[in-house]
Amino acid sequence: QYADTKSLPGLKLLAASPDRVIFEDTLASPVVFAAAEPTVPCVMRYAGNSMLIQLEGVSSPVEISVGPSDAWWYRIDHGPWLRPVYENERLKINFAGTGHLLEVSYFDPRFREGLRWSFGLLLLLIIILTAARKITGNPLSIPE
Repeated sequence: QYADTKSLPGLKLLAASPDRVIFEDTLASPVVFAAAEPTVPCVMRYAGNSMLIQLEGVSSPVEISVGPSDAWWYRIDHGPWLRPVYENERLKINFAGTGHLLEVSYFDPRFREGLRWSFGLLLLLIIILTAARKITGNPLSIPE
């Protein structure tokens, strides 16, 4: 398999050890790029679950390579959160030449639902412990 992989075009060997081989794909597209210039990466940095993309000097639209998920949102210059358009497993965001900072964030709705469930169960536990304390005087006492 190593010989087959090594022979693929655009792969550059970066490191090899007995149990691992690391290649760079020199033909890969940048993570973020202007649709008009797909080989030129846009300036980007990560902040938590967000990508912050500088829009100065970049032509609209911007394309961002992400996996298939419907949990991505974006906003420009801290404006309102909007849903991006998906096209070929990429987010495609038009910004009409305005704005300086594009923030693209991942918000998983299951995370918020999990928080609600956790809060509800914690509240239920507090109610049960409070009721047990009123009945027995000490809910954590172990009878002998």
